[in-house]
Amino acid sequence: MKDKLETKKRKPVILVVLGPHRSGTSALTGVLSHLGASLPEHLMPANDGNAVGYFESSRVKSFNDKLLAELGSSWHDISPLALTSVPDQVRDSFLEEAVELLETEFSGARIPLLKDPRICRFVPFWREAFERAGYQPVYIHTHRNPLETAQSIAARHPILVEMGLLIWLRHVLDAEAATRNAPRAFTNYLALLENWRAQITKIEAATGFILHRKTPAVQQTIDAFLTEGLRHQTRKPEDVRRSPQVANIVRETFEILESWVDGVSAPGDYAKLDSLRGQLDGAIGPLTTFMNALEESNSTRISLGVQLGEMEEKLQGRSLEAEQLSETVKALKASKLRIEEDRQRLEAVLSSREERLRALQEETSTRIGDLEGQLRQRGLEAEQWFEENREMTERLNKSTQRFEADLHKRDEEIRTLKETVEERIGEITRLSEMVLKTGDKLTTERTQSAQLQRELVAARQGEDDLHKRDEEIRALKETVEERIGEITRLSEMVLKTGDKLTTERTQSAQLQRELVAARQGEADQRNRVDALLASTSWRVTAPIRLLSSLKRR
Repeated sequence: MKDKLETKKRKPVILVVLGPHRSGTSALTGVLSHLGASLPEHLMPANDGNAVGYFESSRVKSFNDKLLAELGSSWHDISPLALTSVPDQVRDSFLEEAVELLETEFSGARIPLLKDPRICRFVPFWREAFERAGYQPVYIHTHRNPLETAQSIAARHPILVEMGLLIWLRHVLDAEAATRNAPRAFTNYLALLENWRAQITKIEAATGFILHRKTPAVQQTIDAFLTEGLRHQTRKPEDVRRSPQVANIVRETFEILESWVDGVSAPGDYAKLDSLRGQLDGAIGPLTTFMNALEESNSTRISLGVQLGEMEEKLQGRSLEAEQLSETVKALKASKLRIEEDRQRLEAVLSSREERLRALQEETSTRIGDLEGQLRQRGLEAEQWFEENREMTERLNKSTQRFEADLHKRDEEIRTLKETVEERIGEITRLSEMVLKTGDKLTTERTQSAQLQRELVAARQGEDDLHKRDEEIRALKETVEERIGEITRLSEMVLKTGDKLTTERTQSAQLQRELVAARQGEADQRNRVDALLASTSWRVTAPIRLLSSLKRR
């Protein structure tokens, strides 16, 4: 029944997963991909129908749909496919396209992994494509409880469960018959979920192809991948035997496949499967008529159910409206009573408010009279205040004008004083220069006096020249006295000038504080004059002291 892989051949292996729609082919393909097989380049995206992904090529799916359409069939058709009805030229064109698809989807892949439930219907075509592409196929069959498969299909498509059972039957019978005498293995969805490790070991033993990527990390990933959340329809195997929906042909095929998964086979299994497939082919006409009638009946039942549901919804709506209306009437009655009570309370409140309003009006009239009197009094006070304010403003304006005039006058006086101070400073500068020149003259005369003293000393040695020296001394004394007089007069002028400057400085300080800088300069000049006067006194008295010394001698 099972031929293993021919290891002598050097062709690369391509793993092909075969099984009906909604039969766990995606779960098996996902496990094989984790174990090292390579998925196609262009994968179908996951959706609500398969949240973890389909693990199949979107381009291969489209190609298979096109091939089915060429044969006048579809994915849910249960009629046998006659590939010989296709012209050789068309068939060769499809084969070339299939080979190109394999090269595109698995370029450089070490272990290509192909899965599409539609391949079950024309395995011979794909087997020839694998041969042309240089691959040796290894087929891995998987199935699921046919009731679970049919219910899963019906949950996603407008297809009866009975029709879903026949779709399951057509796919497994065609795939099994076309893969005999080829490396293949059989498993099922439930066994894969319960113990995938054991199923992979059986697959390797049956096909002779070993998957080497079985690290602990990979095994943990697969454990997380195969969760019960993948299984949305759950039926027991014994349900297949008991359900009136399952025909004997489906039941017997399921029992044979289940025994193969458990490793048990009978000599007559192939012949029985061929017979079952012949029964299916021969019953296509009646089955089609029956299924069409069943679909019409189901459509009618669904339509009647929809109408009945709509009527029930309308009835429930009417009942709900009646209940709501009754509640509304009760609420209106209660509201009417509350409104009457509120009206009575409102009348009492309005009566009380009217009395309070009359009292308030009387009080308001009195308050208005008082406020009018106070307002008139405030008006008179305001007029008086405005008059006083006007007079104060006029006086303030006049005072301001006088102040501005005085300020202008003071500014003129300050300018005049500044000019006077500048003239005095010029005079002081000229007097200082005269004093300095007089000092220089006194220095010269003192030098001459010293020379005279030396000459007088020499005169003592010569009594003959004494008289002459006395005359010269008297002349010199007169000259010195004249010089002393000039110095005295200059000293008095300097002192008088200093007094005037002090007086003018005091007046300037009283008129304007802003002349501080000028006053500071004046004080500095006075200090220089005082120092000059002190130095002049010493110079003036020096010749007198010298003459007094000479006279004493």
